[in-house]
Amino acid sequence: MTTRIPYRTVPVPRALGETTRDIELSLVGAFQLSEGAIPVVLPGGSQRLIAFLALKGRPMARAAAAVALWPEVSDQQAYASLRSAIWRLDQVTRDAMQVDVLELELAPGVSLDLRDSRALAHRLLIVDALPSDADMTTAAIEALSSELLPDCYDDWVVIEAGGLASAPSARAGGAGGDADDR
Repeated sequence: MTTRIPYRTVPVPRALGETTRDIELSLVGAFQLSEGAIPVVLPGGSQRLIAFLALKGRPMARAAAAVALWPEVSDQQAYASLRSAIWRLDQVTRDAMQVDVLELELAPGVSLDLRDSRALAHRLLIVDALPSDADMTTAAIEALSSELLPDCYDDWVVIEAGGLASAPSARAGGAGGDADDR
């Protein structure tokens, strides 16, 4: 596996009086949650939960998250697994999420490499603009070339990874064509 240098975004400002934490989540290349330069070790269920919320990119109903993350068990067991995953979260991971009785989502101030990679891909697809030097670095190319959660084969990851892989070629090739058909 190649060494990946994350492509950074400007942090989202927080409300006055709210403490700011430098929390970064990487899903491209491998799962890694860190605060500053310190990696946070998470149990598998908690990793899956935060990765799922990051991929969804919007508030999710707790029931929908539970059945998506644990589809092989009954709804009641899935809800119990979700409660356990939330209960096992350490403080950094709790700060990386917003959780209430009905919904959960990734907190707005979390730096997410996938979001940065998508923004980079969109900038590079702008037809009438030249890419900036920062968009053409080795780190930027690695960010676009790395696989999304390569060791995870859950349906919700495979579907998202397939969408990421096909989106740029579909846009570049236009309707009815593939970028390689030109």
